[in-house]
Amino acid sequence: MNETDKQRDALETLKAFNNAVVTVRLYPAMTPQVTNAVERGYKALKLYLRHYGDLVISLQDRKPMLCGEQLNEHVLQTLTNLVVYRHLEVLGLDILVLKAGIDRHAFGQILFMFTSRVEKIKREGGGREFSRSLHLEEYFPEEYQFVEESAEEQADLFQAPVVREDLVGCLTGSEPGQSAAEELKTELQDPDRAAAVLTAAVMSSLRELQRQKEIGVAGAFTTALKNVDALVDKGRHQETANTLADTLCQGLQDASMALVLAQTYPDGFGTLFFDALVGRIDIEFFGKVVAFLRRQVSTRQGKTAGSPSRLQMVSATLAKLLDTAKGRQFLGQEKARSIIESGERERQAKRISTGLRGLLQGNLSGLHSDELVMGLPAAVQQLLADGHEEEVLSLLLLLNRELRDGDAAMQSRIIRGLAIIGENLVSENRWDLLSKTIESILHWFRNTKEGDFTFEKVAGILHAFMEQAWKRGNIAAGDKILEVFYQIRAGIVKKPPPVQALVGRVQDREIDRSAIAGQLQQCLEDPTNEPLGRRLIMQGLVAVRYLVDELLRAEDADDRIKIIDLLTYAGQMLLPVVRERLAEPMPWHGKRNLIKLLSEIGTEQDIALIMPYLMHDDLRVQREAFVCLYRISGPRRKEVLLRIASEAGEVLRPDAVKALIPYCDAEVTAVLGELLGEYEHFSDAVRDRLLVQVCTVLGRCPHAPAIEALEKFLLLKGKRAARKIGEDVWTAAGEAMAQLEAAQKEERRRQLHEARQLVDETARTEQPIVRPKEEKSAITGLPEEQTARTLLSQGKKDAARRMILDLIVRTTRARRFELAERLREWMIEVDPMALGDIIRAAEIIDEEKKASIDKSHLDVWANLYQLLTPDEFTNLYHLLEHRRYENEETIVSQGASQASLFFINSGKVKLFYRDGGRDVLIKNLNSGEVLGAGAFFDASVWTVSASSLGQSDISLLSLKDLHRLQDDYPAVESKLNDFCRKFERIDVFFKQSGRDRRRHQRFKVSGRITVIFLDNQGVTTGIRVRGELADISAGGVSLFMRFSKKENSRLLLGRAVSLILTGSEIGEDGAGTQGIVTAVKGYHVIENDYSVHIKFDEPLPDEELQRCLKRFGGDGAAGGRPAR
Repeated sequence: MNETDKQRDALETLKAFNNAVVTVRLYPAMTPQVTNAVERGYKALKLYLRHYGDLVISLQDRKPMLCGEQLNEHVLQTLTNLVVYRHLEVLGLDILVLKAGIDRHAFGQILFMFTSRVEKIKREGGGREFSRSLHLEEYFPEEYQFVEESAEEQADLFQAPVVREDLVGCLTGSEPGQSAAEELKTELQDPDRAAAVLTAAVMSSLRELQRQKEIGVAGAFTTALKNVDALVDKGRHQETANTLADTLCQGLQDASMALVLAQTYPDGFGTLFFDALVGRIDIEFFGKVVAFLRRQVSTRQGKTAGSPSRLQMVSATLAKLLDTAKGRQFLGQEKARSIIESGERERQAKRISTGLRGLLQGNLSGLHSDELVMGLPAAVQQLLADGHEEEVLSLLLLLNRELRDGDAAMQSRIIRGLAIIGENLVSENRWDLLSKTIESILHWFRNTKEGDFTFEKVAGILHAFMEQAWKRGNIAAGDKILEVFYQIRAGIVKKPPPVQALVGRVQDREIDRSAIAGQLQQCLEDPTNEPLGRRLIMQGLVAVRYLVDELLRAEDADDRIKIIDLLTYAGQMLLPVVRERLAEPMPWHGKRNLIKLLSEIGTEQDIALIMPYLMHDDLRVQREAFVCLYRISGPRRKEVLLRIASEAGEVLRPDAVKALIPYCDAEVTAVLGELLGEYEHFSDAVRDRLLVQVCTVLGRCPHAPAIEALEKFLLLKGKRAARKIGEDVWTAAGEAMAQLEAAQKEERRRQLHEARQLVDETARTEQPIVRPKEEKSAITGLPEEQTARTLLSQGKKDAARRMILDLIVRTTRARRFELAERLREWMIEVDPMALGDIIRAAEIIDEEKKASIDKSHLDVWANLYQLLTPDEFTNLYHLLEHRRYENEETIVSQGASQASLFFINSGKVKLFYRDGGRDVLIKNLNSGEVLGAGAFFDASVWTVSASSLGQSDISLLSLKDLHRLQDDYPAVESKLNDFCRKFERIDVFFKQSGRDRRRHQRFKVSGRITVIFLDNQGVTTGIRVRGELADISAGGVSLFMRFSKKENSRLLLGRAVSLILTGSEIGEDGAGTQGIVTAVKGYHVIENDYSVHIKFDEPLPDEELQRCLKRFGGDGAAGGRPAR
């Protein structure tokens, strides 16, 4: 190795260490940025230590030194945000020695010292005491002696010539011998050979001193010089001395050269050699040797122990060198530099003084000078020392104004100076002066996007002032700063994540932990003092962790409730703490309280964390877990309730089943049917209550499996196996069965009515569709509703109305808005003159609807929100059903008749169709696009398939819900139609790609067609309608029909039909075939004309198709929709 490589690698290691310090300051402790930076710093340090030994970072006369070498200005400019040396000053230490034995723990403790604030260091008693408290004394010595590398390393550094050891030993006197002496004398006669032997002898004689890491006198060195004087002819002394001096000057570094120069030089050859050596050292290298010797003198003078002779010898060597011509030249240059630097310092001081006077007189041009602004902190200190506080105050007010009103460059310059001024004022407890500038500093702190070292300084100043303001009773001033800290940390004031993390680190590091307990006690004694509670919580993660610990330790139930109330202010800051602590062992009440907190702040991702607590030993924890899961599950609520109903302890199952009332779909029906069949496995204490709830919910599930499950269960009545089942259960099962049968009957009646309406439409009648009035039934199934009905039966209308209003509040808070609307309609029916309560109920529902809209949903659908009125969007949102689809999960299949709009909230959806046994991609739809407009607005089966690409969140709007919305907001459908049509454009794809999904060629035709409707068994219903043919193919036919109302057109979709094709002549029968209606699309919507598309069950034979074309005037392929 060589010194250049060592210093270069030392610089790179310093950068890695400094980067670790900066990163730990900027980011939270467990973030990947911190982990990676610390790991890189540690590995770089260990690699350096393995190759070179100690890494020494030090200050000498306040100048940064690295491994004994001063870092020049050019190097310093390449090191951005170099905080290590600044922090050494803050610690009051001069030397950091990173040694080969350092481990990760010690490295981490050193990083902790280099990221601690001034106040923390002061509390620890200063840097020296701080290092002792962390057991780091060996890394922060009071002195360090730099010594040249060991003999082996020096051999690598300076390749001495290869010389026989007996010759070297003979020259140094360690191996005298007659034959070697004769041979040595011969070797020394040649100046080059003599220089080689002498170089080897010099290095050999100094090896022991290098091993001892001391500067001393080697007797072998002096002996070698004396022997040369005797063995070499006098006439060759000077030439030999010069050659030897050139060799050593080219190979030795400053420490080794200092060791050589410290030796004793006898008269004769020795004197010639010393003079030659000094004369051939260039002035820069000479300065390094002098600097090394001066450090040795300084180090030894500071030592209380040690050999005085060593100090005297080093001092004598230094004096001897400086007394030479080269030394006097060096001193002259040094003095000249000192005079120049001193003069520059004086001129700088005068410029700063002049600029300061100009500032105080209103000349602000000096603020454009970095030199002046960075000189202001020292100037302020001097003004205060001289008693000129008025001038300091004027200066601070001027800087405040410019910090607020100046441009970005001016603000950046001024805040650097103010940060140092502020730190000085904090250290001197000059809160009165600091208060004059705190407003402008806080304003800058709130608005800047930078998160550099200056920002961290300002954060520390603000935090110190905040705590002092509270101690001095100026609560408002302290709270104002705290509010800004909290807003930045919570993301209310937008900052880059590293800046948010830095503010959090400052708060967590600087918080007065001793004051938290007293603040909490005040909150417990005065729980109504909301500002006091917010003040405690807003102090950050340390305060939150303390409160959680106290919550788990508190014995008094009232105190626990108060602490929980306080923690609700913490919001998302509390979430990682609760998740972390919940995994720890603790008493049941600790688990329950943490779960209660999580129910306020948790998210869907916490479902898996809470599910195991449904099986906790303590029932109170189970119940709290159930409440928490219900509140945090959001769109996954049905899934969670089904799991609880199937897997949880039986005590929770009745509540889970009851909560499934709003989700009476096929999946719920299947799970509840299984529960009903497991009646024998439930305990006596729970069985009847659970079965009653199961029957009640099944009675609301309009699916065949629900009827089958109830019928099978009712067959058990009176049998031995079911003897333990109470009468209430049988009653509930019977009522549920009756409710489902009534629903079936109503559905048959509705279908018959629709069929009759369809016949009327074909005859151009305007008869409206009248639906049978629904039988009244329970709305919510809650006990309070039954109580209200009882009060009504007793004539207590006012009491019943108030209870209904309470139910409306309860259901809206649970976001069950459909139930709330039905309750409001019931209230109007009960007491139509109670306008105040009716209006209040409407306001409650509307406010809760608006408040419950997901912010991310608003962001995705901003364009739709702008198209609709606020009331239209709010009511539309609450009619949506939210679903999550996994990767490649089918959303809808080609040929399906599902009438829903699919709003893609997140993720991607691919549209494709089957062609020859393979899937052909049409396009991908992204977040903010709508799927299904064609099948939704035109009654049509799906002509394509859709599936999820990755995980996607989609909201569904059913046609039934849209019609409900239209009753109050008639313009919604047309607005949605306009908005949605632009997304799919499947026709554009096929037009541009030249593809055609249709397997059969279409032909334009004209003529009358009779359509006979069939039932599910394919038997004619006797209902006939007529239409006008548009086109035909072997696979199907399209015709035109007219309806008085658009919604009646959809009644045809999916109907089985039989077709009678009528010829041009009256009475001439044509071909007949069966098919199914696949689409009903608007053609002349204003005139209520629609095209009806029918797919044949079996393709027409070619001869049959040709016969139809001949009869109905087929004129070639149908090119798009034919004219009427």
